[in-house]
Amino acid sequence: MPSEELSFLSMLQHLPEKLAKELDLDGIARFLSKGGEAILFAAAFAALYNLGLVVSRVVWPPSAQELHNEAVILLKKGSAVDNSGSNNRTKALKQLRAAIAKDPELEVAYITLVSELLYGENGKYIEQALTVLQDAKQRFPKSDELQKLLDEAGAIKTFGKSQGKMAEVG
Repeated sequence: MPSEELSFLSMLQHLPEKLAKELDLDGIARFLSKGGEAILFAAAFAALYNLGLVVSRVVWPPSAQELHNEAVILLKKGSAVDNSGSNNRTKALKQLRAAIAKDPELEVAYITLVSELLYGENGKYIEQALTVLQDAKQRFPKSDELQKLLDEAGAIKTFGKSQGKMAEVG
């Protein structure tokens, strides 16, 4: 037993030397001293690029259709298994509302917003969905898609989310 303890202690004493050799810390330091300027340049370029994206969005704001398309992309990302789903959904709902505010005649934005309010988050936003649906139905009285969503919303409100689709069919 004592010899095992000594060999373990001996290994611990030489561990920093072995790590330094394995990690080549001297090589990393040389790279950073010579490549530091390149790293700083790349970081500055990335920062300017991102700033350019923000400024271009302010100078040339997206159309209502572009806001809708971005929201759909966010919702698709949020449906994947990741931790940003809720955040993507919140951003998407905000963009859909902005698209409707920018162009109240963009029917697809109403349909997407209502669908997400009805079917996302276990239907807890049914009242918001009904409010948006009523506004949309006034603007687009002949829309079959909005009528289907209105029927579905009524079924969900009456029978609950799990029974909504069955009530509509039956």
